[in-house]
Amino acid sequence: MISRKYVYLLFLMIHLGFFISFTEKKWFWFFFPVLYLLLISIAMKAGMPRKLSSKELAAGTLSGLILYGIFAFGHWVLLFLPFPIEGYVHGLYESIGPREGWQHGLLLLVIAGEELFWRLFVQKRLLGGGDMTKRILRATALYTSVHLYSFNPLLIMAAITGGIYWGWLHEKTNNIYVSIVSHLVFDLFLLYILPFE
Repeated sequence: MISRKYVYLLFLMIHLGFFISFTEKKWFWFFFPVLYLLLISIAMKAGMPRKLSSKELAAGTLSGLILYGIFAFGHWVLLFLPFPIEGYVHGLYESIGPREGWQHGLLLLVIAGEELFWRLFVQKRLLGGGDMTKRILRATALYTSVHLYSFNPLLIMAAITGGIYWGWLHEKTNNIYVSIVSHLVFDLFLLYILPFE
């Protein structure tokens, strides 16, 4: 059983880490991966899941494409609304999008870290048991809370949507690797294949 004091200290550290990462953008790609290395080491205490089957690999790939399609449709809709979406999209790609070769390499670490920590550790271990919907929403609220420091409404909306989507996917498949594949496919399309800018 994890003590409440440990959980409070852990989330205080995480909030401080995200605050520094988002407010000191020149250090983002130095600090953020180190933060996720620490969070992965904590998540490993929940135990690693079984291997990924070919069927689960296909499910993860398809779910990543579906989520990208949802985001692409949302982006298209927002273009017709009185909302300065292009400025927020550009700001997001400019501030935290990987540009250097070594940053692209660290992207997989961050993606795996997000799924291992927020879905496997927080959602399943810390909030495990009880109603699935409440568990997903609580984990998503915690995941979203650390993205508030970006001050970018698009990233905050993405954290809410992604948190619910990948949280549900993890609950349904009970294999965190499916969520990692989904997140990776989503990010590959968002950042490299069909970016929004």
